[in-house]
Amino acid sequence: MGMGMGMVVAVKRLKDVAVLEKQFKEKMEAVGAMDQLNWVPIKAYYFSGNENLLVYDYIPMGSLPALMHGNRGAGRTPLNWETRSGIAFRAVRGITYLHSK
Repeated sequence: MGMGMGMVVAVKRLKDVAVLEKQFKEKMEAVGAMDQLNWVPIKAYYFSGNENLLVYDYIPMGSLPALMHGNRGAGRTPLNWETRSGIAFRAVRGITYLHSK
């Protein structure tokens, strides 16, 4: 289903990324081809020199900071430290995987 047909996505805006277009595209293609459980796959990207966009599937649970700090609505509580440390560990594994390729 195309994005114009009701698909909900999240867009990450990267400002002032100091990289050439060829390098940006090569890295996005490599990251997009990776099969890793610790991040949401990139659906599309856009390069314009001083501002770049990454498009992901929308994840309805909200942002990680909101989830960690309990900013998800009335009566919601922050995550406990065990859950937080598990998220941090998986994020580190994902970043390590990304930088090892």
